Amino acid sequence: MKNAIARVFPGTRHRLCLWHILKKLPEKFGAHSQFDGIKSTLRKCVYDSQTHGEFEESWKTLLVTYNLEDNDWLRGLYNERASWIPAYLKGVFWAGMTTTQRSESMNAFFDGYVHPTTTLKQFVDQYDGALRKKVENERIADFNSFNTTIQCVAVTDAYMKHVKFCVCYNGDECELKCSCGRFETRGILCRHVFSVLSACNITSLPQKYFLDRWRNDLKRRYTFIQSSYDSLGANPIAQKYDDLCKDMHKLAALAVTNVDNYMEATKYVHMLMDKFSGSSYEPSPPSQALVGASSTCNKSMDGVENNKVRSPLAVRGKGKPSSKRKMSPVEEVVVKK
Repeated sequence: MKNAIARVFPGTRHRLCLWHILKKLPEKFGAHSQFDGIKSTLRKCVYDSQTHGEFEESWKTLLVTYNLEDNDWLRGLYNERASWIPAYLKGVFWAGMTTTQRSESMNAFFDGYVHPTTTLKQFVDQYDGALRKKVENERIADFNSFNTTIQCVAVTDAYMKHVKFCVCYNGDECELKCSCGRFETRGILCRHVFSVLSACNITSLPQKYFLDRWRNDLKRRYTFIQSSYDSLGANPIAQKYDDLCKDMHKLAALAVTNVDNYMEATKYVHMLMDKFSGSSYEPSPPSQALVGASSTCNKSMDGVENNKVRSPLAVRGKGKPSSKRKMSPVEEVVVKK
């Protein structure tokens, strides 16, 4: 997976599942006489290290204390430390994910709807029911979010782990950055930042610290798409969105055949966007490749020769010819009929 992801998605950051790695501790060190100490020290090394230097020091202490310098499994984990240790992943946005979150995967999504003996037809019907239930749960969650006040919980010192964090604050531009990296990795400001703001008597934050992905007062674009779980006429907004998309597709098909048509369509589309949104959209000029392609398209459309519809070239498929392939009993019955 590591090699495939680096090749197919070169601009992404691959992260290993922290839960699966720590789950192997009993398997790797369960027979060790000091298993509890190894487990506790390793977890502190992983979760309490705020910088690369702190991790390196803690990791070295772990190996020396329990005489694990020659352990191949730990050596492999150390070589891949940039892919699973939180201290090495603070500069990348992960939306709070550190594991593959199997409990929230498709397995949990279909719980109670499908089972190993479910047929394909039953799966289609049950899929629609599962999707409908998920939408209902989201709407209930949205309602509760708007109409419920979350009570603040005070945590006593007996349950707190004391760790030092460094908060950098630029008062001129109101730039905030904490060593815990919570905003960079989760998109939510940490309590350390709010402590500094409170000490500096700052009562408001710039809009950039309120990410759209966490706001519940925005209409998500996917909610405009009409789905099978919508009853007839139950979502008029989705119906309007669907109608407009069909018209815009027709407009695009007519406009792209000619550069002048393209420019005029772009102009009016951006004018409407300016009018409806209140912001300014500057239409981009067509690229040289577009102009050349459009000119070629116009010339070919004017010629009678290019209007002929011809059969595609016959290309031999890969693999064993279908005539010589061994058929299943069902296929043999169908062929005989």
